[in-house]
Formats: sequence, structure tokens, C-alpha cells
Amino acid sequence: MDKLPKNIELVAEIVSAYVGNNSVAVADLPALIRSTYDALHGVGSPEAAPVAELRKRHLPKSGSRSRPMR
Repeated sequence: MDKLPKNIELVAEIVSAYVGNNSVAVADLPALIRSTYDALHGVGSPEAAPVAELRKRHLPKSGSRSRPMR
């Protein structure tokens, strides 16, 4: 719980800076605050799977009927 007050301060600073430089609807503020808090809360946590690994899993296998990218 030691991280909680610091995270809240960081969230307030980040959201304040973002809102000061971008147009944000009042109705969107709770979601912005929540997503910012969730992002900070997840810092330092192990990732589920690296992005490169996810991309490899979803590439079509060779010999597929998809057209090659140009």
C-alpha cells in the first residue's frame, strides 16, 4: 500500500498535464483517470506475453492463400 499515495499523485499530475494540453470531455475524465491509474499500477508487473510473441502466433503460415504484402 506504500505505492498508493504516490500513484495517486502521479495520476493527478499526468491527467492534469494531459487535460491542459488536449481537449477532453468532462464525461471522459473518469475513464482517463482510471486508465492512467491502471497503467501506472501495472508498471513493474510481469507482462502476459511480449508483443512480438503475440504477432508471431497470428501470422499466416507459409503456403497460405493470402496475398504477399508489397
